[in-house]
Amino acid sequence: MELEVKQKITDMEMGKVSVIIESKNGNQEKLESYIKEYNGKVAVIDENRVKTVYFKDVIKFYCEKKTNYCKTAEKTYVIRQPLYELENIASCFVRASKKTVVNLDHVTEFEQTGIGGGIIFKLSDGTEERVARRRKKKVMKSMKEREI
Repeated sequence: MELEVKQKITDMEMGKVSVIIESKNGNQEKLESYIKEYNGKVAVIDENRVKTVYFKDVIKFYCEKKTNYCKTAEKTYVIRQPLYELENIASCFVRASKKTVVNLDHVTEFEQTGIGGGIIFKLSDGTEERVARRRKKKVMKSMKEREI
C-alpha cells in the first residue's frame, strides 16, 4: 500500500489534511475507517454543559441506576445515548454485558476463567469487566478482527 499525505499551508491553519491512498489490496478501507474512528466523538454532559469526548479517550460506557455514563481516564460523564447505540458507533467498542460497553483499545489484558471459559477484561483505569456468557462469542470475534 502506498500512502501519500499532502498538506497545504492554508489547510494547516484550518486543521485540514488531505490523504491520497493508492492500494491494490483493499487496505484503504481499513485506514479510512480507522481515521474516522480515531477522530470520532461522543457527546457527554459535564456539570450541565454538553461537550464532546474522543472515542479514543473513552474507556467504557456503562449503566448504573438507569443512568448511562462515559468513563475516561480523567472523569466520568453522564450521557444520554442508550448503550445499544453506543456499541455500534465504532469497531473499537464491544458490548461486554447488559450494562457495559468496553473500548477494546483500553483493554490491557484479558483472562479466561476456568469455569465455563468466561472472560474478564482488565482495563487501563485498573478496573475489571466480566464478559457475559452470551456475549462471549461476539467479543472473541471482535478481538480477533482487531488482532488483540
